[in-house]
Amino acid sequence: MKHADIRTFLKHYPPRRVGTDMQALMRGLEPDSAMMRAVTRMGRWIDTRRPRELTEEQRASVESAPELQEAIQKRDRLAQKLKLQGKYSLKKLDRLDRLKRNVTNTRNRLLYDLRKRVRDEFDSDQAVIDIERQLGGSALHDEETKEILRTEEQMLPQQIFLLEKLTTWPTSLSLEAEWRRRNEAVEAVRMYCDVREGGPRRGRRYKKQAHPPTDGTL
Repeated sequence: MKHADIRTFLKHYPPRRVGTDMQALMRGLEPDSAMMRAVTRMGRWIDTRRPRELTEEQRASVESAPELQEAIQKRDRLAQKLKLQGKYSLKKLDRLDRLKRNVTNTRNRLLYDLRKRVRDEFDSDQAVIDIERQLGGSALHDEETKEILRTEEQMLPQQIFLLEKLTTWPTSLSLEAEWRRRNEAVEAVRMYCDVREGGPRRGRRYKKQAHPPTDGTL
């Protein structure tokens, strides 16, 4: 959520019973407090989908900005004037250098402002999408996300269904709901594999001892 302090996240976003380790509870073990603290760390929730750099179209829009074009025209007019005169005084050269620096600074400032605006818009829009997904209990609750997986990732419907069941969030604090969520994920894996495998072998596998050849078999 890009909060400056992790305490804001711990206070408002996790459930009040943040120390509840459902996996340990179902197994009859003591809750793992260290693991729960690691789960709620801000660093684990940094969104890799957040825009890092501007696209070529976005950079082109900066180049056509009126403010930058005005700075470029001032620089080019003075450079052309000095070229026609053929004389370069230190005062005019310093002015040309300032105009060049102004073009560079203006371009960098506009790029920075645009990149910040794009990131802020992503954070605002994506926060709503993520909250809706968490309330729905699934990361693939809408058809738009599934369509992206079908077209861009070229995933089969069976794979999308499997992924949908494996990427769910708990929507209830009850143990029965957690068991039901786990059972649905296990059933999705079974349906995808199409083969129900047995449990592990008990004990060590018997190995047939090799007997040395006798004189009659040589």
